[in-house]
Amino acid sequence: VERRISSSKGDSSPRVLGAQNDEQNCTHGKRRGCVVLALVFSAVIFEFLNFPPFHNISIRPPKVYQWLSKQEGDFAYLEYPTRIYYTDWLYQYVHGKRVLNPYHRTTPEVKKLVKEIDSSEFVSRFESLGGRYILFHRPEEKSEKQRAAESWGFPAWGTHAELPEAEETKNELYFRDDPRFREVYEAEGIIVFGIKKLRN
Repeated sequence: VERRISSSKGDSSPRVLGAQNDEQNCTHGKRRGCVVLALVFSAVIFEFLNFPPFHNISIRPPKVYQWLSKQEGDFAYLEYPTRIYYTDWLYQYVHGKRVLNPYHRTTPEVKKLVKEIDSSEFVSRFESLGGRYILFHRPEEKSEKQRAAESWGFPAWGTHAELPEAEETKNELYFRDDPRFREVYEAEGIIVFGIKKLRN
C-alpha cells in the first residue's frame, strides 16, 4: 500500500504530465491575454491624454482668427464660401466676434445676403448686419470621403450640402477685382477682405 501511495505521488505518467502542462499553458495564456488587454487600454487612455506643453491634437487657432481677435469693436464677419457645418464657430472663443452664416439659426436677411452678393445693395446690407470682413477660404483638396460621395453623384461640399449656385462662380479673383472689396490680411489659405469705402 505504501508503495502504491508513494508511486502515485511521484507519478510521471504522460497523463499526469499532460495535465500539468495544460495548467501551465492556461496560466501562460491568461498572462498573455492580460498583457494584450493592458496594451489596448493603455493605447486608448493615452491617445487623448495631453501632457503640457505637448498635445496630440493641435489646439492652435489659425492665424487669421488670432488677427481677428485684435481688431477693435463689436462686428460680424462672413466665412466664404458659406459652410453648413459648425466649423465657423469653432474658434469664436478666440476672437469673440459674431459670425454670419445662412445655414444656422439666423435672420432671413443673412440668407438673402449671400444669394445677392452681386447686388449693388450688398455692402449696405452687409454693414447693416454688423458685417466688416469677409473671410475667403481658398479651395481645399477634397477628402477621400468627398471624392467617394461625388463619384456616386452626390454633392460633397461641407457635409454633403450642395453649394449654392450664387457661390459657384465666386472665386478669389472675384473679390480681388471687385472695387467694393479690399484685401486686408492673408494667412494659411484664408484671405480677409474688408469693405472699401467708395467715393460718391
